[in-house]
Amino acid sequence: MKPQVHSFVLSGGIGSRLWPFSRADNPKQFHRLTGAYSMLRNTIRRFGGNDELFGPVNVIASADHAQIVRQETVVEGVLPDQCLFEPTGRNTAAAVALAAQDILEKHGDGLVLIVPSDHEITTIDQFHETISDGLISALAGALVVFGITPTRPETGYGYVKTGESDESGTLRVERFVEKPDNDTAQRYLQSGGYFWNAGMILFKASVMAEHFKALTPEIWSGVEASRAAAATGLAGSFLPMAEYSAIPSHPVDTVILENAQNISLVPAKFGWSDIGSWQSLYEIAEKDEQNNVSIGDVVAVDCEGSYFHNEGPLISAYGLKGMAVISTDDATFVAPLEHSQDVKNVFQKLDQGNRSEVRVSVGLSRAKNPGTNVERVHRWLTEIGLPLWAKVGPDFVNGGFHEVLGFDEKSLNQPKRLRTMARQTWCFAQAAKHNWCDGAVKLVDHGLDWLDAAANAELPFASVASIEGRPENARMDAYDQSFVLLAAAAALDAGFVRAKPLGELVLKTFSEKFFDAENNAWFETSEGASLERRANPHMHLLEAFLAWHEVTGCEDAKSYADGIVELFRTKFFDRDNWAVIEVLGPNFEPLTSDKGELTEPGHHFEWAWLLGEHARQRGQAHADEARKVYATGVSQGLSRKTNLGWASITRDGVPIDRHHRSWPQAEALKAAIILDRTGKQELAGEIEARVDRLFAWHLDNAPEGLWVDLIDEHGVVTATDVPASILYHIVGAFQAYLNHFGDRST
Repeated sequence: MKPQVHSFVLSGGIGSRLWPFSRADNPKQFHRLTGAYSMLRNTIRRFGGNDELFGPVNVIASADHAQIVRQETVVEGVLPDQCLFEPTGRNTAAAVALAAQDILEKHGDGLVLIVPSDHEITTIDQFHETISDGLISALAGALVVFGITPTRPETGYGYVKTGESDESGTLRVERFVEKPDNDTAQRYLQSGGYFWNAGMILFKASVMAEHFKALTPEIWSGVEASRAAAATGLAGSFLPMAEYSAIPSHPVDTVILENAQNISLVPAKFGWSDIGSWQSLYEIAEKDEQNNVSIGDVVAVDCEGSYFHNEGPLISAYGLKGMAVISTDDATFVAPLEHSQDVKNVFQKLDQGNRSEVRVSVGLSRAKNPGTNVERVHRWLTEIGLPLWAKVGPDFVNGGFHEVLGFDEKSLNQPKRLRTMARQTWCFAQAAKHNWCDGAVKLVDHGLDWLDAAANAELPFASVASIEGRPENARMDAYDQSFVLLAAAAALDAGFVRAKPLGELVLKTFSEKFFDAENNAWFETSEGASLERRANPHMHLLEAFLAWHEVTGCEDAKSYADGIVELFRTKFFDRDNWAVIEVLGPNFEPLTSDKGELTEPGHHFEWAWLLGEHARQRGQAHADEARKVYATGVSQGLSRKTNLGWASITRDGVPIDRHHRSWPQAEALKAAIILDRTGKQELAGEIEARVDRLFAWHLDNAPEGLWVDLIDEHGVVTATDVPASILYHIVGAFQAYLNHFGDRST
């Protein structure tokens, strides 16, 4: 009986040579490019029907794609304990070490086969036969690679130079050769003895372990440390960011294969393509009488030898010869077919320009089960976002927290707003309550120290302070103080009893200095009446009063919250347009100026969440106005190109400020969650899509743990810094998500 081979499918990389289809959020291995199944599923299915040779298939993939991998693999019978997720790419050496260690732990030793997820193999029986041809050599201690006999002078592949056959009938490898120029590739083709490197390796786990320990022990030990700290989720085993990101990033070819002595090659008997360019897809596709390939809505007249692949509006072409035309909903690529692999140069230029088209698949439709982003969200909170902000966010010299960071994680030394100090305290109170972040308890006390000092200063609760903490104005602002009350409520809920006097002081200050008894409303500042009455401060007062009442049972806070909801219904809600009225006159009369017509989609989502929360606390089934303002935010406040919220629109839906900020996307997620919770609307799929968009546009676009706060209407990143205050929106949205679907990662 043949020994069983433990196969590991490597499902990493972006596949930039197949842009615009292949993108960071949906790379080529998840596309159906050669048949009814994705390339990943085709690779897994390749091992079926030969249980004598192959054991269960394993997958190593990016944690960012965990939910896609889970959907693609579960239908092929791949269990979660066969899936390993990397928090960041560390090239193929780390992945090979990971596979070897997995088999050593589970089976003591065994044969391991490493295969890419994005190659096309057309003759399955011959594939099985080729792998079998390498067994004797691998069992004898060789590292076995597989070679494709060249059919043309290819410059896009690496080559392997071979010598004589060894005792097992495989060829001895003399050297590995990087991708050659055309003249060198022509010489290789004519001389013989050279094979294209198929990117597959067969080896005994114990033998590979010896090579790693001798040649690159730091990778081996780094993988060991990562596996020891791995967490188990629904989709599989998730490696930790701190340990895994410290592993040196190298290809297995350069650190192991090019330095090991006993390397053998098995010539492939199977049909093969690496699907590495649009030309390679053209070569394996069925062609019409003019040798054209047309996929999708295409009308080609007098065209020859061209490849058309369309997933967007109609493509019409005339007189093209030997061209590649690739189109999606938001991007089109055109090039001579023989140079189509140079799309990677276009990809690099777009990436350098921060174009979203290289990262986000607009219109991507993939049905997702509710809660499929739980591991991803939990990982961002516990391994990426909060740990980073616990390290770089606090100002341990002057107190409080840094207001704004650069993308290098360094403070930009801007004055400190009271709202930001309170928001950061709130975030770490949530982290302390849920045990999301080491050091959170210390940081809650750190934040409360600042807020207590602000409350007892000569100019109490100043809305802005210098970096050192000196008040820069004498005005108390309702917006800012609402966040102090919110932070006090969260800290008290997390067990910080010292926060109760602070919250009681804020509530007393509101009652004495901000309450507008005549209108049963609230002034924006301690200076009293102003020429404008804005909805936004009332909205955050509602948030704070709801939180304080829920934690303490304070009846005054409950009454204040009820009054603001009634004020919204009677004054700040445009019943004709289902829109939020942002600004009214001093006596809550409508403004006739343009300012009175402007509204913000993000505020629609915040109001929807808070009206829903108010209804939940009061035991009501749902809040009708919450559903209506959410509907307006979605139908009129989102860009049709990016599905992100505009900064501002008119109340009848005309975009005014066409930028996209990060916080409205987080608030849209919370609003969808509260409406889904009521059962009045089925929004589970929309919730998952909103999580995906928040990651794709704002989190994955930035260095780990930071965010892109500003994107223009074309999807181009225009942010130059990272406002700390946004952490409150992201943590709030992700907390709501985990509460809704259950934090099954822990």
